[in-house]
Amino acid sequence: MTTVTLKVLAGAGEDRAIWSVDIQPTFQSSRLCGAWMNPGPEDLSDLLRGQPLLTVGASPEPAELRCRHIDLGETHQALVESIDQLAALNRASRTPKGNRRAPLPRPKVPAIPEDIHASGGKPPHGFVNPSPAAISAVRAAHYLAALADAWAKVETLRLSRDYLRADTTDHRQFPVKFSADSKLPTASTLAEAAPIVTG
Repeated sequence: MTTVTLKVLAGAGEDRAIWSVDIQPTFQSSRLCGAWMNPGPEDLSDLLRGQPLLTVGASPEPAELRCRHIDLGETHQALVESIDQLAALNRASRTPKGNRRAPLPRPKVPAIPEDIHASGGKPPHGFVNPSPAAISAVRAAHYLAALADAWAKVETLRLSRDYLRADTTDHRQFPVKFSADSKLPTASTLAEAAPIVTG
C-alpha cells in the first residue's frame, strides 16, 4: 500500500482543524494539500478513518476511527539513519581509479519543534486564521512537509549516484513510523525504506 498523504488533527469540540500533507518525493504545487475546519462527525470519519495521523493540541479522535498514530521521534530518526547509511556507503566506495569519493552533501533534517504538541501559539508567517486549532494544525503540517522535503533530498542524492542506488532505482517511500498504540494493526512502518545493500 502506498501512502501519499499524512493527516494532522488539532483542537477539540467547536474548534477543530485537520490538515493534509503530501509526502510524495515529487508533488504538484504545495505539500499542504487540504484543510478542514470544524468537520462534523461524518466528515471526521471520512477524513481520518484508518489514516496515518499526527494529533497535536487536541483531544484524541474517536477510537472507532482506528487511526495509525505517527511517531515523530522515530520518523525523524529514520531519516537521520538513512542519511548516515548513505554517508557510510559513500565512504566505503571507491572511484573507478581506486580513490576515495568526496563527502556527500548532507541533507538537513529539521529538529522536532519543542512546542509542536502545544495548542495555538505563534502562527506561521502569513497565516491569518485566528483559530488555535488551525494554528496548531498548520504548524505541525509545515513540520511534516519539511521532513518530506528532507526525504526527497535524500532520495535525489541516492538516485544521482549509481553506487548508492543498490537495487532500488525508484524513489523509496517516506519512512513514516507509527507509535505502539496505533489502533490499526500495522508493521512498525507503513513501508520500510528499502535497505541499502553494500555488497
